[in-house]
Amino acid sequence: MDPDVEMDPLQLLQEDLRDEDQEEAVAGCNRLPIIAMALGPARTREELLPFLLEYSDVDNDEAHAAIATNLGDFAEVCFSWF
Repeated sequence: MDPDVEMDPLQLLQEDLRDEDQEEAVAGCNRLPIIAMALGPARTREELLPFLLEYSDVDNDEAHAAIATNLGDFAEVCFSWF
């Protein structure tokens, strides 16, 4: 990866969640507050949250637990955006 090329935070999360290594998926989920802040309120509502809903169909209980924990941690910030 070229260090001068910026990656979209949502694309990085999607790559982490597609990784065969469940620990990598959980690590990506633990970055949700940072990703949401980088995306801003509109992209969080319109892209991140729908993506996470789609991801709920994937069988990875550890990642789902990390998503739930991190959504709770940044819910106050998200609700202040509305």
